[in-house]
Amino acid sequence: MHCGQDFETPVDADGGRVVGYGSDDAADFEAALDAGDLDGAIRALRMRENGPKVVGIVLGLVALVTVPLVSPAGVTLLYLAAAVGVGLYASRQPSVDDALRDGGTVLAVVPLVLWLAAALLSGFVGFGVLDLFGPVVYAGLVLFATRRMTQ
Repeated sequence: MHCGQDFETPVDADGGRVVGYGSDDAADFEAALDAGDLDGAIRALRMRENGPKVVGIVLGLVALVTVPLVSPAGVTLLYLAAAVGVGLYASRQPSVDDALRDGGTVLAVVPLVLWLAAALLSGFVGFGVLDLFGPVVYAGLVLFATRRMTQ
């Protein structure tokens, strides 16, 4: 059925979630977080049915805290909507890896979209290419981190 491939853990063919570990006991996740073991925390999330929702909440909070650092002034409502959107988008993914990868990609793009929106709203007055340095570096760091977590 699986081309002779042995899986470390059984995976649901419909959603890509790990099956057989459906407990909602957060002990493994909390223990990994307490130990500072990011890989262990991600493994524990993969075994939880609500793992993508947890990733969505975390990415939404990360967006809420970090996006203002690289966003232009005057787009507060757009920034808040983007933070909520990042969390909702990630939480609706079928697996933890999809939530990290796709939600992380959206999080990386958000500051660039906010700068574009601010430039369009102001008619490109006071907008320079150097203003995009922070958002581009932010996007690179976010993409690097999320790709690292999904390997």
